[in-house]
Amino acid sequence: MKLCTFEIHTHVGRHRRLGAVVPSGIIDLNFACAARLAAQGEVQTQKLADVFLPGDMRAFLDAGPAAIKIAGETIAFCEESGIRHGPNGETLLYQPAEVELLAPLPNPASVRDFYAFEAHVKKGFEKRGEPMPAEWYQIPVYYRSSHHHIIGTCQDVLWPSFTQKFDYELELAAVIGKKGANIPATEAREYIAGFTVMNDFSARDIQRQEMKV
Repeated sequence: MKLCTFEIHTHVGRHRRLGAVVPSGIIDLNFACAARLAAQGEVQTQKLADVFLPGDMRAFLDAGPAAIKIAGETIAFCEESGIRHGPNGETLLYQPAEVELLAPLPNPASVRDFYAFEAHVKKGFEKRGEPMPAEWYQIPVYYRSSHHHIIGTCQDVLWPSFTQKFDYELELAAVIGKKGANIPATEAREYIAGFTVMNDFSARDIQRQEMKV
């Protein structure tokens, strides 16, 4: 299942929606869920869909495994039925050119960037002529990034005026979809809702100054 957050332009402004990327386009999962419920003879289908399969990625993740299961069933319903519009004329399927793709999770509760890949860490210490610290193998090391500054595909990155060395790293991001603490490595996968790619931008000159404190 490949999920996304997309934005559409309407007569009353822009609206963000939870989508599923399929070969035929991008399904609006919330409206598609309402259409599926209507086809099953349910009433108050939009109210039910807002609970079962919210139109916002963060609310969807907060709804837990049940919402993920319903999303899969909703995608199957759309692909098998070929339905394109909901009972009230809602658009259920968009082409990529009709929408603007945002970051999959535009408003995460937090962003924690881990120093996780051994080869990458070793290379960094080698460049500085320093040994690999034993502590790296003992505790998970991370720093917090600003979760208020998440942008998506084709959106401009603003170069801060206070830095001359603005750099980025291509990273793998794991989106956590389940609460937990002190989770054993063998159970970690069940807490991950999905993966995405992330460009992590850093002001290297400012970073070097901060690391001296």
